[in-house]
Amino acid sequence: MKLSVLMLVASLALAPAAHAQDARAVCRPDLVKFCQTQMEQRDRKAVRACLIQNRDKLSEACRSQIKEMMAKRAAKSN
Repeated sequence: MKLSVLMLVASLALAPAAHAQDARAVCRPDLVKFCQTQMEQRDRKAVRACLIQNRDKLSEACRSQIKEMMAKRAAKSN
């Protein structure tokens, strides 16, 4: 799951706008719940660390979105 969270953070930054917007919308409640301070500081490394720390607490919807984005990214790289 640690890799998945890292991929989410990277994907949010690098994904096409529509996909990134979907992921942000789905994962935003988790980000607000667990990583609000880091988000307010706009510190991507701190947000990533926070997500990793709370990876087992992320909603199923957010985890599903992470997996979908990873699959799309893997398909594009092949």
